[in-house]
Amino acid sequence: MGASDVQRGREQQWRTAAWDHVGSLISAERRLRFALDVEDETTPHRMDRADGLTEACRSLSEWLTATPTPAGHEDVEVQLSAAAAVLRNAASSYRAIRLTAGDSPRRDSRVAACRAALELGTHHIAILAPMLLGDSAPK
Repeated sequence: MGASDVQRGREQQWRTAAWDHVGSLISAERRLRFALDVEDETTPHRMDRADGLTEACRSLSEWLTATPTPAGHEDVEVQLSAAAAVLRNAASSYRAIRLTAGDSPRRDSRVAACRAALELGTHHIAILAPMLLGDSAPK
């Protein structure tokens, strides 16, 4: 096994680990989006949705800090960081909604901010899929 084979193996391990983190983000993002769309303030464990997304974002950020990005994958790292940042903002906006009782312009603004952050996070993830998966990316 030559040096280039070792390098390709490390790159594949990094891409696989990155995709695993993206999967965690997607799962947590979907749970938070469901809670935003369907659940109300009386739903038990409503705040766990934000905690799950925050944890997925934290885990990805820590992994990016601790794991060297393979040469040529800096654009992937940027998209991963961006996805984590905006989805963390979605979780924060979601928590803020809970602090605003009833219908009000402030609550509506927080819901809109949460939805916008979720959409932007989804956009970053859509960009990441072909970058990480190459030809096997979902269409």
